[in-house]
Amino acid sequence: KEQINPHFLFNTLNGIYALAVRDKSNTTASAILKLSGLMRYVVTETSHVHVELEKEISYIRDYIELQKLRLDKQVQLSVEVIGQPEGKKIAPLILMPFIENAFKYGVNPEIKGNIEILIQLNEQEISLDVYNVKSMNTNVDDERNGRGLSSTIEILENSYAGNYELLIDEQKDTYRVKLKIKYND
Repeated sequence: KEQINPHFLFNTLNGIYALAVRDKSNTTASAILKLSGLMRYVVTETSHVHVELEKEISYIRDYIELQKLRLDKQVQLSVEVIGQPEGKKIAPLILMPFIENAFKYGVNPEIKGNIEILIQLNEQEISLDVYNVKSMNTNVDDERNGRGLSSTIEILENSYAGNYELLIDEQKDTYRVKLKIKYND
């Protein structure tokens, strides 16, 4: 049953992609390919304890490209990846909750927004710095958000105990996450 659903979704996306290409809608076709790639990554790669950092960075870039489709001129977005991911591994999707939350709470068409994402890679560690201006009330008791953060911290503890630093700075109008993870040997 679990195999049929992803298979059906991938086939459906491929069909929609073919329609977009036929109708010469390059933006739609590109978005469908990215979404299909994201789904394939989640279905195939995330069952592993660690994944290649190159694939994880590619997943993040595609996610951000899809998010850009819904952004308007009200949101200023800065994304930078510094360093080389080759030959390194990381727990899958460990960075994503922080990036997803920046888009979730930093985008509102009625309010000017700002999202900054910086990923720095060196031989010993990866560092993620995510900053966003809050455009939604993040203090509302959101069960899923609380679980997402606690689940991510639990994964960090299980995978990188003593080898990571997580700093969260929440102010009235801004939110910043700084995460450093030392690679497992």
